[in-house]
Amino acid sequence: MTNDQLRKCGFTLVELVFVTLLLTILLVSAAPNFRGAWRGLEMEGAAVDLAQMLRSARVLAITRGEPVVWHWEASAQRAQLSALQEQEPGQVEAAASGGAEAASGGGAEAAPIPGRLGRAHHLPGEVEITIVREDEPVNDIQFFPDGTSEAAFVVVGEPGNPQYQIEVDGPTSQVFLRKGAPRVPAR
Repeated sequence: MTNDQLRKCGFTLVELVFVTLLLTILLVSAAPNFRGAWRGLEMEGAAVDLAQMLRSARVLAITRGEPVVWHWEASAQRAQLSALQEQEPGQVEAAASGGAEAASGGGAEAAPIPGRLGRAHHLPGEVEITIVREDEPVNDIQFFPDGTSEAAFVVVGEPGNPQYQIEVDGPTSQVFLRKGAPRVPAR
């Protein structure tokens, strides 16, 4: 091969620098889109995790034959399940309207659920959780052994931008996950 043939086989330094510069500009302009997509995936993952945890609370209450409380601790960004062990008949129902704190002080004791279902589930700090029951914010949702629960809505999203709604139906304690702005029914 002659020198002229060798020069025609490769790229010049100017061509390589131009292509590298072009790729860098494309990657830098696409980075914000990746961050937004990642945030959206975190949000969806948090909503799915919370919905599954609520479904587990329902199943545990029915199978264990005792009330189970799903508790949200906003300051630590975590949710946890605990069982209410009834000490005298009727006391758990009287405490149901006040959440886990009232139930634990009103004749029923909150006990941690053993195993992986009892572990606290931590969520990313950018995710905002709001729990509403009868238009009032709450931190607990109780599930009862007869298959019912306290009706509630859990809204998952960024501050000021709700993206998912989890509905807990009181009479059936079924859990529904919906994407989009909350559709809390008017009462």
